[in-house]
Amino acid sequence: MTENPRTWQVSKCEDMLMGDFGLMRLTFVQVAFNDAIDFVDYNATNPDGSKDVYAMYANYYESSVVPEEDTNAETASNMCVLSASTNTIKVGGSYKTITATFYDNSGTDITDTYLSELSVGNWKFYIDDVEIENGDLITVLGQASPNKIKVKFANDMNYLTKILMVKFTVGDIVGQLSLEIANL
Repeated sequence: MTENPRTWQVSKCEDMLMGDFGLMRLTFVQVAFNDAIDFVDYNATNPDGSKDVYAMYANYYESSVVPEEDTNAETASNMCVLSASTNTIKVGGSYKTITATFYDNSGTDITDTYLSELSVGNWKFYIDDVEIENGDLITVLGQASPNKIKVKFANDMNYLTKILMVKFTVGDIVGQLSLEIANL
């Protein structure tokens, strides 16, 4: 196996009917090999001790971001939960919407009671525990609803497979979301 193998990910599937039978057109995109989520299946060991690659699977393991349970949920009076459509953000990709939702200890949505206290300044971003400012590696756009923002990551491949930690703070309430930085 080469030092930096090429991996491919299916980016589009199209069904096509051709008379009595069907075909499927697949479109692939090349992505960087990632030891954390890609899998290499080796064939039997060769007489010289080396191994042949039998198959390689991109994104074999769903994601390197493991969901975390909130251990303070029982004791906290109110909490903030950050959500996005996926747990990845694409290098040089489009904007991703992140939403902060507030709940009381019974699980009732109380976001409306906090709206007057919210602004883009409540959001902080970190990679490897280093704060990332708006305009450096990320672009942040405020939205009409102050509990939502749109975030775009710069086209810098040096950060592939790292984790962008998003934090939203209002008083002593902190919501967190981990986003894996991925290739387009």
